[in-house]
Amino acid sequence: MSIAGSSASLIKLLERGYFETHGDLGGFAFKVFSTPEFTANIANHVTLFLYRVDVDRTKRHRDLPRATPQSPRRTALALELRYLLTVWGETAEQEQEVLAECMEILDQHAVLSGEQLNSDYAWEEGAEIKIALESISNEDMLRLWDSLEPAYRLSVPYLVRTVLLQPLSREEAPLVDARTNIWMPAIPE
Repeated sequence: MSIAGSSASLIKLLERGYFETHGDLGGFAFKVFSTPEFTANIANHVTLFLYRVDVDRTKRHRDLPRATPQSPRRTALALELRYLLTVWGETAEQEQEVLAECMEILDQHAVLSGEQLNSDYAWEEGAEIKIALESISNEDMLRLWDSLEPAYRLSVPYLVRTVLLQPLSREEAPLVDARTNIWMPAIPE
């Protein structure tokens, strides 16, 4: 799994879901944005902006199955990704309608696994990512938009977890052959 693979899987899900409903993408481009791509004249886009990456405190390092029975144990760092979903349309009504549809798509597919994950990236067997609405304060939302070029746009925050980084081999402690002898005095009869 990877951060980029998770982002690509979310975009693929939104495109597929929107296409299934409308038969086309309605003139919208679905894209993952980075900070430099925010400009004052964005139009007809549905964007996901990854604004924060955190360690998943509940899982931190996740143990993974061995690649082969003789392989060393593996572990991967577990992450939580925080995105802003934003629709850049020509009218407020259009933006609100498309945003609602995208939210419904993400709600209907709250867990992505198997073929729903973007096949351009390597995924561990049984990999899945969970998508949930996130609540952030108005102050945090405005502070986030103040750091970007265009003025505030209607957007919805999402939390995606658990995204695993590339697995690493975990060294195991060698087996120790130790004995402890306890000498007890004999009890007189």
